[in-house]
Amino acid sequence: MTDKRKPSHDLASIRRAAPVMVMTRAALTGAQAMGMGRKDMEAVIGGLTHRNFYKSVTTHADHRVWMDVYHARAGGYDIYIKFVQDMVAEFACTSFKELDP
Repeated sequence: MTDKRKPSHDLASIRRAAPVMVMTRAALTGAQAMGMGRKDMEAVIGGLTHRNFYKSVTTHADHRVWMDVYHARAGGYDIYIKFVQDMVAEFACTSFKELDP
């Protein structure tokens, strides 16, 4: 995986897409482990700012596909959130889990 310190995707577009965004099973499971549901996830995503950006990484399967990683704080948790552009919806949330200490 390659990393870069500049977002690959427009944050405003990600935030707008939150209500219809594809949430992977892993993302939903991670949110559930923190006592959060889909609406909570949407609220956290909708509240992201550029200050929450952490890095962009490529996927393991294809070095041309970039995912943006954000760190947020909600519900007493530090949260790791990862997005990728999606073929069906505009974006998919592939990870939404408690940030490892």
